[in-house]
Amino acid sequence: MERVSVAFVEPLYEINVGYVARCMKNFGLSKLVLVKPRCSVGGEAYKFAA
Repeated sequence: MERVSVAFVEPLYEINVGYVARCMKNFGLSKLVLVKPRCSVGGEAYKFAA
């Protein structure tokens, strides 16, 4: 599945970015593309991705 990318368009909250990253990892996906994010991606996203 290395050719599969997930595009997350205009995420509002970084917690959602973390949740999407966690779900992707559970399914063996690793390429997340943020399109026009409306939030910063920092500690909160990383906390919920783990």
